[in-house]
Amino acid sequence: MKIKMLFIIFAIIYCAGIFSQTEKFKSDKLEKVWEVTGLSVPESVYPVPDEKIMYVSNIGGQNPSEKAGNGFISILTFDGKVKNLKWVTGLNSPKGMEIVNGKLFVTDIDRLVQIDIKSGIIDKYYPVEGSKFLNDIAAGPEGELYITETMGKKVYKFEKGYTSELVQSIDWKGPNGIIMYNGKILMGAGDNIVAIDPSTKKVDDYLKDTGGVDGLAVISPEFFIFSDWVGKVYTMKKEGVKELLLDTSDTQKNNTADFGYVATDQTLYIPTFFSNSVVCYKLKI
Repeated sequence: MKIKMLFIIFAIIYCAGIFSQTEKFKSDKLEKVWEVTGLSVPESVYPVPDEKIMYVSNIGGQNPSEKAGNGFISILTFDGKVKNLKWVTGLNSPKGMEIVNGKLFVTDIDRLVQIDIKSGIIDKYYPVEGSKFLNDIAAGPEGELYITETMGKKVYKFEKGYTSELVQSIDWKGPNGIIMYNGKILMGAGDNIVAIDPSTKKVDDYLKDTGGVDGLAVISPEFFIFSDWVGKVYTMKKEGVKELLLDTSDTQKNNTADFGYVATDQTLYIPTFFSNSVVCYKLKI
C-alpha cells in the first residue's frame, strides 16, 4: 500500500511538472479559454467569424516539406469543438490559407490548392514553378494573393490563375507571416517585419527586432501581435519595444505557429504544431 501511495504521489508531482512546463511564461493579458487536441501538426488557423468556425491546416507528418499526401484541413468551432477533423484530405504539407470568392486557397509546398468551400472539394491545383516551401498567404484588395516562399526568400503574386514573382531579397531570413495593411504587404523577414508596396515593389523596414514572425495580425492602428514559431507570442507598437505575452519555448514540441486572430472579441487561436493542438486565448488589452 505504501509503495502504491508513493507511486501515486510521484505521478502527481511528475504531471504537475509537465503542466508547469507547458507555459514557461504567460502574461496576465492572456487568458486560456480552451484547447483542442487530436490534430496532426497544425500549422495555420483561419477564422471565419460570421460562421463561428475556423479552418486548420494539418501537415500530417513530422516533415513540413514532405510530399506524402497526409495533409488535411480541419474545421473547428469557436467554442472548441471539432466539426470536421478531415474536411479536405490528400494534401502534402498545407500551411497558409486565405478565402477569396467562396474558395479556400491553401499553400502546399510547391503549389497553390483551390478548394470549393460549399462542396469541400479541391477543384484546382496551381503549380508554382521553382518553389520549394510556400508558406503564408494574404489577399489583396482586388482578390489577388500574395504568397511567401521561405526557402526562396521571395514573395509571389497570384492573380487570375497565374503566379509571378513579386519581389525577392537575399537579406531576408526565412520570409513567412504575411498580411495586407493600409495598402501595403507586411511580412516577417526573419529578424524584422518589412513593408512592401505591391505596385512599386519597394521594400522598407517596418518593425525591427521582432525575431521570427509566423502569425501576424493588427490589434489596432500601429499596434501588432505576432508569433515566433519556437513558442513565443508578442505585441509591439510601431517604433516601440516588443512585449512578451506567451513563452512555451522551453518545451520540446509546444510551438506557436500561424495563429488566427478575431479582432471583434480579441481572441487568438494558436496552432501548436508538434503538440497537435489548437489553443484559444482571450487577449485583454
